[in-house]
Amino acid sequence: MRCTSNDSHQSVEVSVSLQNGRHINIVAIYCPPQAIWSGQDFNNLLTSLGDAFIVGGDWNAKSQWWGNARSCLRGRTLVNSILQVNCNILATGSPTHYPFNSRQTPSAIDFALFKGIRRELLAITDSFELSSDHLPLQVQLVEKPTTNNAKGHLLHLNANINKFQSYLNDKILLNTEINSADDVDDAVNIFVKNIEDAANYANPQNPRKLTRTRFRVNRQTLLLIEARKQIKRYLLRNRNPLAKQLYNRLSNRIRKELIVARQMYEEELFKSIDPTDRYSMQKLWRLTNEIKRQPAPNLPLLKSSSGNGSNAHNVWCKTTAEKVETFAASLEQRFHPIVTTSPSDLAEIEAQVSQPSVTPSVLFRPVTAAEVISHISTLENKKAAGLDQIDNHTIKALPMKAILSYPDPPRNSNGNRRNNDPPIDLAAHTPASGVAQNIGDAAALHSRLPIFQELAPSPPTTASMRPPVINLDDLPD
Repeated sequence: MRCTSNDSHQSVEVSVSLQNGRHINIVAIYCPPQAIWSGQDFNNLLTSLGDAFIVGGDWNAKSQWWGNARSCLRGRTLVNSILQVNCNILATGSPTHYPFNSRQTPSAIDFALFKGIRRELLAITDSFELSSDHLPLQVQLVEKPTTNNAKGHLLHLNANINKFQSYLNDKILLNTEINSADDVDDAVNIFVKNIEDAANYANPQNPRKLTRTRFRVNRQTLLLIEARKQIKRYLLRNRNPLAKQLYNRLSNRIRKELIVARQMYEEELFKSIDPTDRYSMQKLWRLTNEIKRQPAPNLPLLKSSSGNGSNAHNVWCKTTAEKVETFAASLEQRFHPIVTTSPSDLAEIEAQVSQPSVTPSVLFRPVTAAEVISHISTLENKKAAGLDQIDNHTIKALPMKAILSYPDPPRNSNGNRRNNDPPIDLAAHTPASGVAQNIGDAAALHSRLPIFQELAPSPPTTASMRPPVINLDDLPD
């Protein structure tokens, strides 16, 4: 442990040894507001902490980089030093200092800087337990990163399409009987489950994993890295000063080569972006990953205010729950329902809406299977999938039997289909939960209409309010 106390700052440094043999310096720091810091002072402080460190505390510096609305001179100076030393910011993005003087605005001046540690291994949280004007911050260093396993394609690009289609042809039934709206939901769930099982059956057992690197290292740099490993092993055995000198020279050379490779990689990404193609603009996301990430700002909300001028008394929201309640109350005060309809008109509208519709309000021409297949062929593969993970690539691979799949509506006592019950297409149905769980998410409304159905039922999930089937050819011109 090493303690430092002078006019510019106060700090306590502790060196921690990890299981893999690495050493990390953890430093708690306080920088008084009256001290004057230069860029060289910050550079000397950060470089003295070594190659792997976490330094956090009260910096009394404001910048948009860690959640403030404005920057101060010390904040701008510290940002320049962060870029020069190549360390990273670890902050909550929310205010950490709530002054006792209610006329002052909360600010984010407590945060941490780190270097030589993966960002996925660190987590920072704030606490509201103490009565201080500063919120205590807790930095957690984990052994393994907590990553979210993102779902990939339901049907892999190298899947066996023949196996996928044959599985669906064996599992899908075209005579499913429907007696209620719940049966429709069950049929849709079974339909989606069959698609998922078919995709798992057709996908390869050991799919290839695409590894994305930030930039490609050329062969010369790889040879330098291998030479440095050999020199390091020799240095650990013999402790030769010449080997130490050669090791440092190789490290500096590799660092410069990696900087050049990174710059060339970013230039290639910029050149490959086509402003006229919206899908090529998605490469900007990959490019932004190369830029130093900043914590998302979470500016404070004023909960209440009373008085004017020197007598003003402000109460600021600290927790997320307080911010939500304050924002909701502000919306309730700002927006009010505008009632311009008389009670008699409202009663007439409610009566018209509640009574069953005798004649269809909107007529659609019959939709053929060829039109549905033609529309599916025009779907773009780079569209994101819905909650069911059925993307356009999977939709295009569906066999004809899956496209024509529709359950059998209820029949009368004679076994015949009732005249007012047209076929129901599974691809055009949305469950009663309101969450789309079928392949109709990516298609337009006209292509989601039941095949061979001559009008759209209104509403589609209520069997008792289905309009009668009308042949468009019999209608007068």
